[in-house]
Amino acid sequence: MTKMQRILLYSAGAISGVIAIAFVAGLALDRGKAENLEIAPRVPRTDPDKIAMAPPVGNAETIPGEDDRQGASVVLRPGDTLIDALRNAGVSFGESFAASDALRGVFDPRDLKAGQRLSIVVRSDGDTQNSQRLDHLSFIPETDSRVVVEHENDDAFVARVEPIEHDMRLVRSFGTISQSFFESARGVGVPTPILIEAYRVLGQAVDFQRDVADGDKFAFGYEIYVDKGNVGTHAGNLVYISLDITDRSLTYFRHETNDGFVSYFDEAGNSIASGLMRTPVSSGRLSSSYGKREHPVLGYTRMHKGLDFKTVRGTPVLAAGDGTVVQRRRNGSFGNYIRIRHNGELSTAYAHLDRYKDTLASGDRVRRGEVIGYVGETGLTTGPNLHFEVLKEGRQVNPARVAAPPQRKLEGEALSRFQQETAEIKAMLDISTPTENARGEPETDVFSRDKS
Repeated sequence: MTKMQRILLYSAGAISGVIAIAFVAGLALDRGKAENLEIAPRVPRTDPDKIAMAPPVGNAETIPGEDDRQGASVVLRPGDTLIDALRNAGVSFGESFAASDALRGVFDPRDLKAGQRLSIVVRSDGDTQNSQRLDHLSFIPETDSRVVVEHENDDAFVARVEPIEHDMRLVRSFGTISQSFFESARGVGVPTPILIEAYRVLGQAVDFQRDVADGDKFAFGYEIYVDKGNVGTHAGNLVYISLDITDRSLTYFRHETNDGFVSYFDEAGNSIASGLMRTPVSSGRLSSSYGKREHPVLGYTRMHKGLDFKTVRGTPVLAAGDGTVVQRRRNGSFGNYIRIRHNGELSTAYAHLDRYKDTLASGDRVRRGEVIGYVGETGLTTGPNLHFEVLKEGRQVNPARVAAPPQRKLEGEALSRFQQETAEIKAMLDISTPTENARGEPETDVFSRDKS
């Protein structure tokens, strides 16, 4: 390959990466289009756009009586830090850093996740051109609390946590896949945090690149919290997810056991939180399987001890399971490389990364589905892709043949309690069989439900 061809290839990869980032960010920034909103008696009609999705970045409005103050809603994109989000909203670096530093006293900024909505109020900085001063920052990291950061004086910020009173409502959204699972679910108003959780759950049993097709049906049941005083709405927990694909129907319910274990269980009481995600990238296609192949760069046949997913540069790479990062470094022909240990037997590895998640370090604990890095073409490769391996006792094995028993199987009284809860959820969501209500037009229904 000539030097000019190499330059053109890198340029194409960079442009593709921008497109990928824009697509993933769109999951968090676009607003849902819920139709046929039906609300049970005693529940006031609610704007489905406000329920479903946060307003996009830069959706600012002037604060009444304050000509130089503007309120805005900012949604964290994959890989963004709090400082990144505030800087993107026009806040100066000094103000952004000071606010993030003050926040540490009540909440670790590293725990903020993609899709988190931040409400900010900014004021023009007369001393600095094209820069804003931050007057107020707030967000809801948990159902019952709001974190607030405000100026204590001109030079410092103070942070606090406020309790929230709200009404909880159970929402049903369903539809048919026409482009992708994400786009179709977003099209019926499913909030970004709920989508991310659904991907985490279904990713245990489904390869989204190969198993899901146009015409497949899906159904969601999830919580929406409406804060008292019309302060706002935000998503709670995903309580039910169903996906009806060509060869099977998958249905899972969120359940907390008496000893505090929280997971998603199938209707027989088997926990889904066991095996590894089959597709550790947010988009792309499987380009090379486990087994012997002709190496695309070296030109001779040798064993390929993993899976390759072809996608564009910058596509988020997800942790295939809960575990501990044991390597985050350059690793020869693998390029930028991450290895995660999941238990005493299984590990996973991710190679050819463009970059790592900014806050990720060796020794960190990660959750299944968490963004750990971004697809690139470092090391020995012909283009942007993720090389993914599963290692058993330190040796690469075929990821398709790695089986793990359910992490938890409910029996006896625990199973009876679970079945009673699922029966109540089905009744409230009007569900009799998986995705039965996903046969018509896309729809979102909202039902009143006491918080208890």
